[in-house]
Amino acid sequence: GVRLAPSSYAYKIIIFDEVHMLSKGAFNALLKTLEEPPSHAIFILATTEYDKVPPTIASRAQRFHFRKLALSFTIEKIKGIVKAEKLKVDDDAIELISALGEGSLRDAESILSQITSLKENVSIETVEKHLGKLGFNRVAALADLILNRDLKGALSRISEINEGGYNVTDLTKELIHYLRRVLTLKYNPDLETEFKKELTAKELDQVKAHVKLLDATKHIPLLKSLITAYSQMRYSPFASIPLEVAIIELTKEKE
Repeated sequence: GVRLAPSSYAYKIIIFDEVHMLSKGAFNALLKTLEEPPSHAIFILATTEYDKVPPTIASRAQRFHFRKLALSFTIEKIKGIVKAEKLKVDDDAIELISALGEGSLRDAESILSQITSLKENVSIETVEKHLGKLGFNRVAALADLILNRDLKGALSRISEINEGGYNVTDLTKELIHYLRRVLTLKYNPDLETEFKKELTAKELDQVKAHVKLLDATKHIPLLKSLITAYSQMRYSPFASIPLEVAIIELTKEKE
């Protein structure tokens, strides 16, 4: 049908979503058309795995890389939706929903739709409970205990989170991201500009406060240990144990 001229507009737009999923035969069939496209046709090949697109196809296309949206932009868009739809969602909950979208407005809107369909008044606790995800403040609180070498408090907090039915594997992932921000900000303050796209002003202040507590000799090994723990706990029936052991080992080692 691409050879047929458009009836209403100047161009005919053909979109291949997740184009890397095409078979080798399909790519070969598409190649001829891409080599000699009709003047009225524009092809958009969308993919999240560019390396899987054959070079013969990629070389005949222009590449446009879409970056993740800044957190502040997503928050404002979600707030606009909440206001327009007359929903009751706390600001903290909106921030968590926006963060869980991980730079994708579509994903954030999907999460908002799920949560508001379950409960009329949405708080941050509602989001955490239904998605099993923890908000930034809880992750920062655990990081604070670890950076202050409060082993008893850190283990109690992990136990509380685990018993509450939250995903401990995701907690470890978020903890790694948090400590990575603290570490990189300590040695490259210029990254603050980049982190402003990922965090709210209040969250960034928490990270900056923890920069003063970071000790490279202790906390770089801890970060490496947490990464190892994360890879182990993804396939372990005892999800919290690798995280607990990593914290105990690094804390006891420096006593």
